[in-house]
Amino acid sequence: MSKHWKTGKREKISFNDICDILNKVSCSKKHKIIIGSDSVKLGYSFVFTKAICILNSDYYDSKYFYYRDKIV
Repeated sequence: MSKHWKTGKREKISFNDICDILNKVSCSKKHKIIIGSDSVKLGYSFVFTKAICILNSDYYDSKYFYYRDKIV
């Protein structure tokens, strides 16, 4: 399992780049930033996913990023 944040298009993105996008979007009054997590058990392993979602009509219609961790 990859140890990188990814975009909705499964492209790698650094956490600093995500923070830059969040700073830009948060200047707009019409924004929502949603942070969440989920997990699933696959056999003897667990997969934990963290997600950051952005809703904003000024800069991006919608955009999300995720990070997966597999624990054996």
